[in-house]
Amino acid sequence: MNWKMIFVTASLLLAGFLLISSSGGRASTADEGNTGAPGDVAEDDRTCQNCHNSAGIQVTLQLSIADTFGIPAAFYIPGNIYEVKVNVLAAVGTPAAYGFQLVAETNLDHLSTNSFSKPSENAQLVSTSNNRQYAEHKEPSDTSLFSVRWAAPPTGSGSVTFTHAETE
Repeated sequence: MNWKMIFVTASLLLAGFLLISSSGGRASTADEGNTGAPGDVAEDDRTCQNCHNSAGIQVTLQLSIADTFGIPAAFYIPGNIYEVKVNVLAAVGTPAAYGFQLVAETNLDHLSTNSFSKPSENAQLVSTSNNRQYAEHKEPSDTSLFSVRWAAPPTGSGSVTFTHAETE
């Protein structure tokens, strides 16, 4: 058998694997966050947009948080459950698919609240080895809307910041 052909085939297979290795979300495939939040492994401004920056396409993320009655929340009540919706909006161009990653951290210590639950069908929850929980896309999604439930932390936790990264 031609060794050159084997080498080329193996190289192409490896390159293909590496190029699609984060399609299921960065936390699930690489055990790290890419939101740019304090405490992420990739704190060097390496967000999803650094790799998923298609020419001519720009997206923004719209985050909404509402209580169980659907009323937008301006603040949280400790222990209450909220619906967090993430909508990836195309500012320029038409994306072929959508993705996101989201982490909720207390501002006092930048620890993940680790309190997401019930993700939408196109989302998943991932806990990383450094004890951070992320909500992120399962795979490239045809729809730009994702949702997850979030339980507010206990009294005395201080304010919470939701940090996100979006992809097209």
